[in-house]
Amino acid sequence: MKNSSDNYQLPPFIIANMYKNNLVLINDIVKEKSIQQSVSTAISFLGENKKNIVLLINEKNAVHIKDDNLAFLNNILLACKLNMADVAIVNCFNQKVNFNVLKNQFAATVYIAFAIDSAAIQLPFQTTLYEPFNSNNFIWLQANALDSMIENNNEAKAEKRKLWNCLKLIFNL
Repeated sequence: MKNSSDNYQLPPFIIANMYKNNLVLINDIVKEKSIQQSVSTAISFLGENKKNIVLLINEKNAVHIKDDNLAFLNNILLACKLNMADVAIVNCFNQKVNFNVLKNQFAATVYIAFAIDSAAIQLPFQTTLYEPFNSNNFIWLQANALDSMIENNNEAKAEKRKLWNCLKLIFNL
């Protein structure tokens, strides 16, 4: 016959010390993995995205954007009554970017893609250069590279004109 004095209970800290290498908290591991995945899939960008406008570029020799292209882009933004705080500039050359991650991270109302391969970012729809694609939630514009618009020649002027005509429509200018 057992009496109540035969039931010993160890304090929780002793049990934890005894099994510290054997017990695993599954919920913590799942949370840690999801945090790691969200950090690893976060897209790096320049700007503050205050007006939910994402500018996608593809520049090999720049973390975000080359200085001359940034100056040109600033002029475009000013003409659209915007500034760097209003947009997010994403360089797709240095990081893996796909459309679903873009949508989830930025929730943009306007995407302007400069020389971006639609298949590389898994764009789920077809686009044509300088023809805005209107969705229920956003506008997508595919344009040539910023480099093609910087020079002071007829080809660059034609590219700028095509871009400007689209921007006027998109931003009601």
